[in-house]
Amino acid sequence: QNPCSRIPCFNNGTCQAGYTDKGFRCKCSSGFTGAYCKKSCSLDFEDGIDGWEMTGTAFIHQPTFGDNPAARKRESAQQQGDWWIGGAENRPSESDPAGKLYAKSGDPPQGTLISPCFRIVGKNISFLIGGGCTINEIRAELIVDNQVVRNETGNCYETMYRKSWDVKEFVGQYAQVRLVDKKSDKWGHINFDDLKGDIICPHF
Repeated sequence: QNPCSRIPCFNNGTCQAGYTDKGFRCKCSSGFTGAYCKKSCSLDFEDGIDGWEMTGTAFIHQPTFGDNPAARKRESAQQQGDWWIGGAENRPSESDPAGKLYAKSGDPPQGTLISPCFRIVGKNISFLIGGGCTINEIRAELIVDNQVVRNETGNCYETMYRKSWDVKEFVGQYAQVRLVDKKSDKWGHINFDDLKGDIICPHF
C-alpha cells in the first residue's frame, strides 16, 4: 500500500513515497516544517539542533531538556516547550539528572552555533534570549550576505526574555542566526530559544 494514500502531511505538504524509514517524507509548504509539516516556521529546538553548525565546545551538550536552572534553585529559564539552548547546562536528554551544569565552576567553554539558512519575508524576527550580558563576548547575531547586521545579548539572568529585530530592509534576502560564546568566566554562556517571525524555514 502506498504510504501516501492516508495523506500523512499537514498544511498542504506534499507526500513523497520512500526516502525515510517511515516509507515517505513530507515536502512542506512555505512557513511549515517538521516530519509531518505540523510546525509553523520557527526554530525552537523541539526537534534538536539538526541543521545547526557548531564550532568549539560551548554547545556540545545542547539542546537542554526542561527548566534546568530552576531544578538547581536558580531563576527559571522560561523556555518555550521542553528544549532550548542553555550554554551552562548539561542535560541533553530527559533521562539525565535535572540541574546538572556543564562546568563545576565558571563558564570556560567557548564556541558558536549557527542556524540553518532562512529567508526573510517580513519586518520582524523575534527570539528568547538570556544568560551573559556582555555583547562583545556573548550575543546572538543576524547574518545577511556574510555580514553581521543585528545583534543582541542576554541580561545576566538565566531567565530568557523575548527580544526582536526589525528586518524590513532585508526582506527577500537569506539569513542565519549565530550564537556566540567568547567568554570563559562568570556569565560566559548564552541562553536562547524560539527563533520565529517573518521567515521561511528550510525544508528539514
